[in-house]
Amino acid sequence: MGYSSIIDSLVNEDMAGVNKKNKATDAEALVSGILTGKLSKVKKNCIDDKDLKMLFNKSKLGKNNKKNLVVKYSNNVYGDTKYRCLVQIYSIGKEEYITFTFNCNDYLGFGISYICHYDTDTYGSATTSLDFDAGEVHFSDIEDGVYGKIEGITLYDLKKDEYIGNKDNASAKIFNNFAKNIVKEIPSFKDVFEEYADGFEDCRFRVEVDYEEYGVFVGIVFISSEDDFCELVCDDLEYTKGFLVNPYNGELSFEVRI
Repeated sequence: MGYSSIIDSLVNEDMAGVNKKNKATDAEALVSGILTGKLSKVKKNCIDDKDLKMLFNKSKLGKNNKKNLVVKYSNNVYGDTKYRCLVQIYSIGKEEYITFTFNCNDYLGFGISYICHYDTDTYGSATTSLDFDAGEVHFSDIEDGVYGKIEGITLYDLKKDEYIGNKDNASAKIFNNFAKNIVKEIPSFKDVFEEYADGFEDCRFRVEVDYEEYGVFVGIVFISSEDDFCELVCDDLEYTKGFLVNPYNGELSFEVRI
């Protein structure tokens, strides 16, 4: 090997070492995503949102639905659980849709909606043939088609009045809102995690659907082989009541339920 070849080889090795050193760890990338509110900054191997594949929307409902909203019932309870059910009836041309939105709380501003296409030809208008003012909503009635064919299972943005049936869009919106709340409610998050992020060996953004109670668990999890490290980082954070911050069994997790 000539002298120039040896020099080139050494330079390439040095550059490779620099690039490897400058490459963000998975946890550092997740922290960057949280601070900016962008799921696109999080590495794909750290995103576990496959449960959101259940979402779809074949209805005519999407964004800006208020002009088609006929009536809203906001105080329904789903069985004896802690979930509330917002019922809304829309009229679009000659078609009517009834949406049932389940949510545990409004912390992230989302719920899971089931969109039913009501059969007005058979039963007339839903506004005159149905009354949701009294009592509970039973999910079995939705599944059995009492309110019409289910044409969508979506994430519903309570503030923007938007039905989101695309998995990736829903995941990004959930992450964005959760990240904003973490940064807002834990002022020390940025300084603490910029110092300690590279000490975590793994991390996850998780979205898990509770198929029994029709809710969604959201978690941002930092993983270490040392329990003490998770507790150390947690001790430096300021706690909040909005969501659960939990150092347990090698994981430091931020958790909330939709």
